[in-house]
Amino acid sequence: MSMEESQGTATLYWCDPEKNVECAKRNCRHVLTREEGGICEATFRRAYAMTDGNGVPMVYEKAERFKRARTAQEQKRRDF
Repeated sequence: MSMEESQGTATLYWCDPEKNVECAKRNCRHVLTREEGGICEATFRRAYAMTDGNGVPMVYEKAERFKRARTAQEQKRRDF
């Protein structure tokens, strides 16, 4: 885990399974249907990100909502 990830500031990208050679793809949405367990579609590794027409890595939009939800949960724990 990088320092960026451990601090909760990591960027999550849409995963390109052809680039992501480290992944075993056991839960890969690009390989399996949702019924088969295909739920993963993102990566923290910029090198494995899908890119737009200009070659810019595509940021996973759901990540911001996830980060806000996680931050809210952490705040609740601190308030407890």
